[in-house]
Amino acid sequence: MIPYEDVLKAVGHRISHVRKQVGMTQAELARKAGVSLKFMSMMESGANVSLKTLLSVTNALGMDLKDILKIKGLPKGGRGKRATPITSDNLLQDTTAKELVRRISLMNTDQRKRALKILKTALTND
Repeated sequence: MIPYEDVLKAVGHRISHVRKQVGMTQAELARKAGVSLKFMSMMESGANVSLKTLLSVTNALGMDLKDILKIKGLPKGGRGKRATPITSDNLLQDTTAKELVRRISLMNTDQRKRALKILKTALTND
């Protein structure tokens, strides 16, 4: 079992990492998430945080809550088979990839740039 404090520290580190990747200061993220700068600093250091606050922070970062919880070193749930790697040959047969392409096609240029930054961050942390 993973100690609760380790999860909090890992989530705080992930928030800090993503925030920096998207080019936000702690103050900007705190303002967008509706928390104080002091609390944002404490959160990034591993302070206890409510699910509601964590959701506000992930929304302010333009991420899904599940993505902020994808942390290296923490065991992954489930006992199913590993996913089949996506190649250029099967890319558009994969429903997740199709949905991603569909959503990106609906974005404006600024949204696409932000989505790319977030994707790069998520891919380098797995």
